[in-house]
Amino acid sequence: MREAKPDIGARIVGGNDAAQGSALHQVSIRLGYIEGVPKKHFCGGSVLNDKWILSAAHCTYQVPAGILTAVVGSIKLSTGGDSYDIETIENHPDYDPKTIKHDISLLKVKGTIKFGDNVQPIELPTSDIGVGEVCTVTGWGDTDNQNTVPDNLQALDVKTISKEKCNKELAPAREYLPIEDNQLCTFNKAREGICGGDSGGPLVKDKKQVGIVSWGAPCAVGVPDVFTRVYSYVDWIKKNIGK
Repeated sequence: MREAKPDIGARIVGGNDAAQGSALHQVSIRLGYIEGVPKKHFCGGSVLNDKWILSAAHCTYQVPAGILTAVVGSIKLSTGGDSYDIETIENHPDYDPKTIKHDISLLKVKGTIKFGDNVQPIELPTSDIGVGEVCTVTGWGDTDNQNTVPDNLQALDVKTISKEKCNKELAPAREYLPIEDNQLCTFNKAREGICGGDSGGPLVKDKKQVGIVSWGAPCAVGVPDVFTRVYSYVDWIKKNIGK
């Protein structure tokens, strides 16, 4: 089996174009160092309220807020949407870049996110998610292992699996194991799953965000994908976005 090194900056393989209006919370987080040069999508996120965006710490760890923008309100990378500069970043204090544990961050925008027909916040979970649940992951990026980047937001239904099965299937990725209770795994089959660029993006069940794309074996090679379990961090999220 291919070694399960985490793919930082992931994309969905085996998905379909997301329907208009199906992911009004979706964010494209864009990075750019040179003034005047368009910033490029590198991670996903989700709108929590009119000031805060939820993403993954491995996207924002040691990244200056000033070089990031968040684009909301479009299912295309090339056109549409509203852009907001990022004012501050709150990475989880226990985030470990060596093991990719506690992989969650919050981004505060400058100004206020305007809600409307194309932009709405996502709900946080009020209960934990079990095994065998069908959820939807969305994101932009490579749809294969040949760096094919779609313009349209991609969506894929995936099924949650147990922590025990995930640890067994990801055994080659020893430095990132064990998968813990505050993480969540999904798996369908080979050629379906996340790749690079979906990182930080939402995993949704019944209009509530249950996961954040964390890492996987690039790309969709037949092993589980790993998410941050949002339910484990609801108190931390609420505490920070209440600032």
